[in-house]
Amino acid sequence: MPFIRWIGCILVLAALLPAAAFGNSSPIEDALQKSAELKPQERYLEAVPHTEEALKLGVHEFGLIHPLVAKLLSQLAGLYAAAGQYGDAEPFYQRALEVQVRLLGPDHLGVAASLSELALNDQAQGRYGEAEAGFLRALAIVEKTHGPDNTLLTSFLNSLAELYLAEDRYAEAEPYYQRALAIVEKAAGPMHDFVSYPLYKLTLLYQSQGKYADAEPLSERLLAIREKALGSNHPDVAQRLNELALLYRSLGKHAEAVPLSERALEIREKVFGPEHPDVAATLTTLARLHHDQGDHIVAERLYRRALAIDSKAPDELRPGAAETLRNYADLLRQTGRDAEADEWQARADAIREMRAEEIN
Repeated sequence: MPFIRWIGCILVLAALLPAAAFGNSSPIEDALQKSAELKPQERYLEAVPHTEEALKLGVHEFGLIHPLVAKLLSQLAGLYAAAGQYGDAEPFYQRALEVQVRLLGPDHLGVAASLSELALNDQAQGRYGEAEAGFLRALAIVEKTHGPDNTLLTSFLNSLAELYLAEDRYAEAEPYYQRALAIVEKAAGPMHDFVSYPLYKLTLLYQSQGKYADAEPLSERLLAIREKALGSNHPDVAQRLNELALLYRSLGKHAEAVPLSERALEIREKVFGPEHPDVAATLTTLARLHHDQGDHIVAERLYRRALAIDSKAPDELRPGAAETLRNYADLLRQTGRDAEADEWQARADAIREMRAEEIN
């Protein structure tokens, strides 16, 4: 979620900017409005000249060291970063940081936010050492200025944990996710919806390491929290049900997993209709559970229904479509239909090759 973390940093910076910074400079506002109209359309590079014009006008009116200039430098960098041009973004993030330090001193929340933006940009370029140093410095600033238990820390803790995950440094990521969770639990209580995000991230971390027993109580609590917050028939509740069913499968608890998957299917059919890709994904999970238990007749029926949904949108296949094909091919082999299995496996391989070409 790097983009979400970028947005978080921008919101911190925006909150620190005095409203009076814009003054009565309608040309600056006009330029920013033109830029803002392009961003929802993801026309980031087309928005760059308008933000550059606003920056030029801002420097002319307020000078180089001003809150508005810092914000505009950050916005300009953000446009380049959103367009994937991280090298072009870097000097603007660096200049924004320099302005913030000059304005606010080295130990201010605004400086921490600028450091985090620059660190995210470093991370996007694979410069993990520089990113780590930036995140750690930002975290130290917030700890110094707001204390060790302030909820503002959670964004910086999560950023560090996700950086370590990107480097497969799971053991180092874990205490940061745990600390973020503990801070939110202390502030809001263990069953508040604010706990959902750090709980989810820690659950994913445990599962990525095969620590399914550690993930189990967290995933169960996450489901309970989301169901309490959103109601029993919300799509996100269906997602959590499906995730918990898959976790139970990893633990060999198929009897507990099946009713969860069935309930997820019922919610998704009700919310999205019977032929939605999310319905196909849930059918695949439920089929796999029956498949594992040797109930091949039920599994085949579920696989074929998922495949029928996928066949109606061949140009927009869901990410798990190839896995459904492969699982169905496995079932066919187990029931002595090798020739038919080879045909379905060939389709799965073709999709995987197509996906690999798209990525490259």
